[in-house]
Amino acid sequence: MLLWPETDSALTAGDILPVLETSRLQDTVTVQAGGERVALPAARLSLFESESAARQFQERFSPWRDAYARSLITALPIRTTADRTSTRVYRLRDGEVVKILNRNDEPSDEAGLVDYWYHVLTDNGVTGWVFGRNLELVSAGGRALSPRDDRDRLERLVQDIATATWRPDYFVEMNRTGRINLERFSPRYGFFGNPDERRFEIVMPAYRREIAYQDFSTGANAQAIRFHGADLTIEMRSEDRLRVTFLLNDRQRTEDFVLFPQDIGEIIQAERTRRQQRMEELLLRGNGLISTAFGSMEITERGSVSWEGYERLVPDILPPQFEGNATLEFPLFIADNLFNRYDGALRFTMRGGVTTSFLYTITDDGVRLVYLPDSLISENNVIRSEPATPVILFFRYYQT
Repeated sequence: MLLWPETDSALTAGDILPVLETSRLQDTVTVQAGGERVALPAARLSLFESESAARQFQERFSPWRDAYARSLITALPIRTTADRTSTRVYRLRDGEVVKILNRNDEPSDEAGLVDYWYHVLTDNGVTGWVFGRNLELVSAGGRALSPRDDRDRLERLVQDIATATWRPDYFVEMNRTGRINLERFSPRYGFFGNPDERRFEIVMPAYRREIAYQDFSTGANAQAIRFHGADLTIEMRSEDRLRVTFLLNDRQRTEDFVLFPQDIGEIIQAERTRRQQRMEELLLRGNGLISTAFGSMEITERGSVSWEGYERLVPDILPPQFEGNATLEFPLFIADNLFNRYDGALRFTMRGGVTTSFLYTITDDGVRLVYLPDSLISENNVIRSEPATPVILFFRYYQT
């Protein structure tokens, strides 16, 4: 059965044709059509053992015989099944046309976006399933079915963007590596829309920006949506990723956001548990640490620190305003290349939010600390290298 006729062909989609021969070398199938032998691209045909089997398929295919679609974004994935977690078999180019073979009976909710899954065929023979939010139904020649369809599609797309919850793209990397910076990982942060009030809100760790708009349209870049009456452009990068360009303090700024289906609350709780476990490991041999050169400190299970005899560390390591009280925390992470030399990194937070950080190693009878300048700590609290000229402090355990 012919699925996708070539341009200007006398044949139509859904035609059932006798197969005369196949050529793997040329990737063609020769069929009998109108009393003549016609060689057709194998990728555009579906072969059956019998005519009855072809007729059964033809009945299911009939509603979609003249249905085509065009990708509205770059890298729109085709998947093995109608499930956004299934294997990706192909990425469509922006504007690439596919033949629709079938569609799910009911729309699906994919991370807040609702549409049908379409079974499609690409020009080079790849078949699979595409989520319909970034597909545009077109004619066989690739033209949009009508201007009204374009506007309806754009309104649906804006509605979907505005009603979905988008998170900063760094959430993905934090979750993948298990290095969760709770100062930057929170349900407060993201890109949020209110279609009824025609406004968007961007909330990030360092700023908050609310943007109202009057209308919207597509620009020269068909993937970009320009919002009139606002300094805002949204570009769909893929089915679950967008780029937002806007003005902040009279300067253009760009942020990337993603659909993040994981439970943020569970991830935060797991990170809090990790930090508590690090505290328990540090205090396992005693809740007191003493050094002949740097004094002694007592640490409670909740991380309260009382430190005496620390004066030699002021002001190079500890700040001049330090008075001996601090909170011990474990918000820092070490890169993989440091795992063989250190157990982790810890931070003392003092009055006024001033902090001092150390790499640490737990030994048989104590703790070895290496002072960590702030310049070696990334924005996401990851330490990728150790100091070139380390300042080392050693404390022995004792039980108070």
